[in-house]
Amino acid sequence: MTRHRSSQILVVIACILLFAVSANAREDLQDPARTMVIAAADRIERNYVVTGGAQGATAIADRLRDSARMGNYDGLGGAELAVAVTNDLTVWSGGDAHLFMLHDEGAFANGAMDPSAVMRDLARIMPLQGDGVVDVRRLPGNVGYLRLDSLLPSPRSAEALANAFGLVDATYSLILDLRACSGGESSVVARAASHLLGLAPGTVVGRVDIRWEGDMPHDMGDIARGMEETEVVDVETPYGADRPVLVLVGPQTFSGCEELAHTLRAFGRAETVGAPTRGGARPGSLTALGPDHALFVPWGSFVHPVTGDNWEETGVEVDHAVEADGVFRAAYDLMLLRTADQRVVDQELAAEALEAANYPNISVE
Repeated sequence: MTRHRSSQILVVIACILLFAVSANAREDLQDPARTMVIAAADRIERNYVVTGGAQGATAIADRLRDSARMGNYDGLGGAELAVAVTNDLTVWSGGDAHLFMLHDEGAFANGAMDPSAVMRDLARIMPLQGDGVVDVRRLPGNVGYLRLDSLLPSPRSAEALANAFGLVDATYSLILDLRACSGGESSVVARAASHLLGLAPGTVVGRVDIRWEGDMPHDMGDIARGMEETEVVDVETPYGADRPVLVLVGPQTFSGCEELAHTLRAFGRAETVGAPTRGGARPGSLTALGPDHALFVPWGSFVHPVTGDNWEETGVEVDHAVEADGVFRAAYDLMLLRTADQRVVDQELAAEALEAANYPNISVE
């Protein structure tokens, strides 16, 4: 083969390669979904906490990039794009429910991901939701009932918890309902646990290992640093460590709410009733990908100071497995049985408990 012929072949090969690279570049620019997904992959690679460390994060990020460049998300937008990406990430991560893309029209513009903006939003939204306290009451037989649907922070979360525990202060036992509790933050979790554990202030009740080499934990500042180690705090209305406590859990119980159930169980303070929880023990935060889309990336992993484990993927272990429609009644009957001796000296309470046991229509649903 002549030198001239060889040069021609090299030129042709170079042109083919250049065309392929240019075509890929044009496709990236032409399809906004592809550009957004590749940006999401970059943030996963830099920040995600997963088994296998940085290499595991890179492997998932590479799969997402490859999927985008193959055109699997081309033409998708809005919620459809978020669902498609989330479904793939769930499979590739082994079921991590904290790794997902979110769509919310216009919600992620104008600094919406800034921690101070997040806290301002929580300060506005949480009081409208009772600061997480949905229901608190005394049930017949002097059994306390407290339903928490959120453990997210707000300026009044400490006051809300103190008031709620104050209302059940004289009860013989407590049913803590976390079945609809979908998330929380470790400092609020520690405060809620402080009402029930009876441990000295400063006792460590939670730890989170954080991947600090990423940028997202640093963006969260004091919020992320506060998660590294949480402790028992002084509370105004401690329920104490002696009265029976049952925690109701189920598949909607998630993240920080699972942390509370796991913590109470790990310290031997409570038993769980219901069904396994959703299984998310990796805290993280949202990063905006555009005005309408954001990516939640876990950059920390909870490690319980007593057990050395967490509930990732498996969920919090259930002591009393009960079908969904019978969870409350099973817990209530168990509490009436466990506190029967305390009602012996009070005929009115004893009659109240007997009536409650005989009429199963008592409900908190």
